[in-house]
Amino acid sequence: MTDNLTEADELPAPENWLEEAADALHLKRKTLVAVSPDIVELVGKVTEKLGAEDGLLTAFLVGFGAAKDGDFSPASVKSRIDVVAAALDAHE
Repeated sequence: MTDNLTEADELPAPENWLEEAADALHLKRKTLVAVSPDIVELVGKVTEKLGAEDGLLTAFLVGFGAAKDGDFSPASVKSRIDVVAAALDAHE
């Protein structure tokens, strides 16, 4: 299952950078809204424990994992976040 838009013209103008980036990648804004708080929380935890570079790249890896399977649904992205959060908790 993909999250691609069929008609970009149906969207109102983006209100912020994340909406603009999501539109450029043809991702649904509702998915962005649904997963953003969880990604921000994960990045904050990774950054605190391991550093900023690891935090930022962790967010990329979560998205890369979703792309690998072609499933950008909020539930799928959140399940990947949970997997990475558990790995972080186990990391010494």
